[in-house]
Amino acid sequence: MARMPQADAIAMQDGRILAVGSLDEVRTLGGEVHRIDAGGRAVIPGLIDAHIHLLDYSRALARV
Repeated sequence: MARMPQADAIAMQDGRILAVGSLDEVRTLGGEVHRIDAGGRAVIPGLIDAHIHLLDYSRALARV
């Protein structure tokens, strides 16, 4: 199995990811740097599922 690429740093601004790469690459963007050590663990962005099942939702609205 081929090795999957990994990054050392993530640049974010206003809750959005700007860049992912090495710490040196991310630092070239400038700005204030906050370092969070994840202790070697993987950091994965949260996934938000923004859909509803209309029939179940409408039934729930009819109940107290």
